[in-house]
Amino acid sequence: MKRSKGAIWSSIVLVGLPLGYFVGGHFQEADRPESALHLFEKYCVPLADGGVVDPDGELSKIERSDGLVWVHLESLMLLRLEIQQCEVSDALQIMTDRERKTWERETKVWVENNLIGFESDDEFILNSVDAHHLWVRNFEDRDQRRSVSYFRFAADSESETSLIFSYPKNDDVSENLHELRKGS
Repeated sequence: MKRSKGAIWSSIVLVGLPLGYFVGGHFQEADRPESALHLFEKYCVPLADGGVVDPDGELSKIERSDGLVWVHLESLMLLRLEIQQCEVSDALQIMTDRERKTWERETKVWVENNLIGFESDDEFILNSVDAHHLWVRNFEDRDQRRSVSYFRFAADSESETSLIFSYPKNDDVSENLHELRKGS
């Protein structure tokens, strides 16, 4: 009897541990701040530069009346494409406080390292919001039409966080968005 119990436990350990390790890897939660920056870099930056974007299989389109919207299926981050801005937000599933702090910290580093010509606008102060950062393109006239903003209205667990790339109207962007609408 003791021998069969030992064999059962050995079998459980020999099969269960490796199986748990491999299966667990398929069900890990997505790194949401990393996913948000990935979406921003892959879709918002090229679109702001007049490039063509075509959301792929990692995203699922959501039919909404307020524009072209996709959701990243692993992280539940929302991507909204518009004529003069591209937004990534956690509107579908609000980030935890820890995720928010990570996203904020990583966004600051990413913008400063990757968006040449954009400078932090220290004069941009909003006392009524929980978190805000604004970077504008470093032109002589401080062209506010090209900017990146990160903000969250309140610190509560119900408030969404957004990262937005704003840019001037562009015929290439308009045509790209028109094609994406037709393709639905």
